[in-house]
Amino acid sequence: MSLSTLRWIGAFAAVVALSASDARAQDQAGGPRSLIPSPAAADTGTVRSPVRLRDQARAGELLVPLNKSQVIEVDRSFAEVSVGNPEIADVVPLTRQSLYVFGKQLGTTSLTITDNGGDVIAVVDLVVSYDIEGLRAKLFELLPGQTVEVRPASDGLILSGRLSNASSMQRALAVAERYAPGKITNLMEVTG
Repeated sequence: MSLSTLRWIGAFAAVVALSASDARAQDQAGGPRSLIPSPAAADTGTVRSPVRLRDQARAGELLVPLNKSQVIEVDRSFAEVSVGNPEIADVVPLTRQSLYVFGKQLGTTSLTITDNGGDVIAVVDLVVSYDIEGLRAKLFELLPGQTVEVRPASDGLILSGRLSNASSMQRALAVAERYAPGKITNLMEVTG
């Protein structure tokens, strides 16, 4: 078995083991979260808890970091899942109501979840990008009081916002380069 296969199996086992405890913690924290976490959620540096899909055909967009995973919980049992481009993401059912999604390659693909009757439960746009949540949390930690927005764009990241000085902008760019080397578009402005 290759080292990458062993890593994938290890990550999968960790997700299975933590999925139940994360779901309980999310229930206690007030229910489901949105498919795209708010900047405030990224600021806390918390571990990603499972994303919950409610009874809706178009579930929106799910951001999955490259070489990381996310668990999706569905509100009812599903029979089949299909991924538009399996080169972008692996999707593995954990139970009849939860899925493990692993970001394999930068890009966007769709995930379709159907029930036993063949009816569509949800269609989710999977966006595999650099670790945006991790970058947001790091920028919040290193540049307190500065507002830097991070968004995926094709095979890179866009940084925007208003910073108080050029030094803060240079630090933000240096940190972002660690997450997406050579793939940063700078739309930030210095206001001071």
